[in-house]
Amino acid sequence: MFEEQQLIREAINGDTSAFDTLISPYLRLLKSWLEYALDNDAEDCLQEVLIASWSKLPSLKDPNRFRSWLFQMARNKSLDFLRSRKRVIQNEIPLDLVEGYVSRQPEVPTILALSWWTGS
Repeated sequence: MFEEQQLIREAINGDTSAFDTLISPYLRLLKSWLEYALDNDAEDCLQEVLIASWSKLPSLKDPNRFRSWLFQMARNKSLDFLRSRKRVIQNEIPLDLVEGYVSRQPEVPTILALSWWTGS
């Protein structure tokens, strides 16, 4: 625990190798958790978590809580990714899916079918 606190102090002072040493025991677990939560976006999210944790490390109030602080940051970043994914899904519906849906609704006018499909 003392070693981790020392690494935190060194990383706050700009020592990137201390940060690498500090973060390395958690990388595999972070990556596994993000892959479970995000699938294809896990690598991008992990990079954002690492960048944010490097830049926000001085705001860590209790060095004994580094692990929970890091995983809370991963949780928040993964939620950001899920929110952005939801916006993309709502705004970018593949045309072939829309056409397939509309073709199965011959008695419904196209505009009405599209509004049902998009939820607008």
